[in-house]
Amino acid sequence: MDLRTFERRALARWQQIPARFREGVSALVIDPGTYRKEEFEEGWCYGYCEPDEAIMAIPDAPVTSRITLFYGSFVHIAALEDDFDWEAELAETLRHELQHHMEWRAGEDDLGDEDDLQDENERRCTGLPFTPGYHRLGVQLGRGVWLGDDTLFVEVDVPKRDWPLLGTEGWSVTWGGLEATVPPVPADVLGDDVLYAPADVVVFDEDEADALWPWEEVVVVLRRKRGWWPW
Repeated sequence: MDLRTFERRALARWQQIPARFREGVSALVIDPGTYRKEEFEEGWCYGYCEPDEAIMAIPDAPVTSRITLFYGSFVHIAALEDDFDWEAELAETLRHELQHHMEWRAGEDDLGDEDDLQDENERRCTGLPFTPGYHRLGVQLGRGVWLGDDTLFVEVDVPKRDWPLLGTEGWSVTWGGLEATVPPVPADVLGDDVLYAPADVVVFDEDEADALWPWEEVVVVLRRKRGWWPW
């Protein structure tokens, strides 16, 4: 799809969205270039929603946003995929960026939290520095359990006296009919107070053993208890 066709299809898709949902978006911009989060190897982004600073500088101005689509990013990803669906990706990008705008107008930022969680999880998975506690930006499923970025995070407080055992015995925790077992942790990370450890999972219920779970990975978040006492 060439740039002119992309611009035409983007505008047509945009105009299909009811006007009441587009309220407060000052501009839909088609940037012929690319946008990439440089810290990630595959950090290409199709679009971006940002506050319209010129309007927001006016006292008591309503939340107003600009949405930008990066044509070059679409071209780059399309070149890597044989079955790239331009129309589907374009529609999903517009929905995603518009959701950011609508949440801001409602005083929320749930989608922003989701995006931040995905970025932090990508940093963890690729060995980059990340912010401990980021998993709590996900959807809480129960006490100490969150779901985000196709990952189930199970948070466990480990008594200080048991912390050294992580290096020799690992740790196991059960939740929702699952047993998640963390293998022994490398000694060079035991100095941290919070560890994110991918777990091996066993399902207790044989009828659910082959079920399609709403996550791809289970990570146990091990937190060393603080305080003077060893428990």
